[in-house]
Amino acid sequence: MFGIFKKKTRRAAAEIKKFEKRDLAQAVINAAYLVAYADGECEASEKAKIEQVLRNQPALSAFTSEINAISAT
Repeated sequence: MFGIFKKKTRRAAAEIKKFEKRDLAQAVINAAYLVAYADGECEASEKAKIEQVLRNQPALSAFTSEINAISAT
């Protein structure tokens, strides 16, 4: 009985941490793309490298939807 409450508590705590890190994640992702576009264009190889680096960062693992949304533009 208490196991289900512990599980729900852990899930809620994980979601709270995700929202706390959302601003940082968006800043890091946008900064990476700003650097890539600094010369006026962003080549496919640059985008691929940025996505690879961002996806391999443990701190950003919860933000794959943001990475996908920004990289699609």
